[in-house]
Amino acid sequence: MVFRSWISVALWSFFLLLSFALVLGAGWPAPLLICLLLSLYALQGLVSDWLGVSADRRGVSAPNRLIGRLPLLTLWRIDLRRGSFNRIDRHGPTSVAIFRGGSPVIVDLPSAEARKKFLSHCKKVFPEVHVTA
Repeated sequence: MVFRSWISVALWSFFLLLSFALVLGAGWPAPLLICLLLSLYALQGLVSDWLGVSADRRGVSAPNRLIGRLPLLTLWRIDLRRGSFNRIDRHGPTSVAIFRGGSPVIVDLPSAEARKKFLSHCKKVFPEVHVTA
């Protein structure tokens, strides 16, 4: 099951288009290189958010937010394989905390309804993991 934030996808799309416009207007060579790096960063963020938060029999995969809930500070994805985590808790109105060892990984979902569906789905897919709503 995949949960996707269309707002984050739209933000990354806008950022990517903006960075492409900067590439087209950039001079040579340093500004062009910086604009190309911004474009690559925007592309990886767009792909990461487009893939969304997924949970299946192999584990959980989600965008890797570097600082809290800021979608424009994403560096690819985090993959939590089945057996690497032992607890999933509600963390906020739209997020969950997945515990591996003692340290939680905070995963943001697009809405409170998506969080409820995600937790319900995880209870079915990972019966060995303690899931609390």
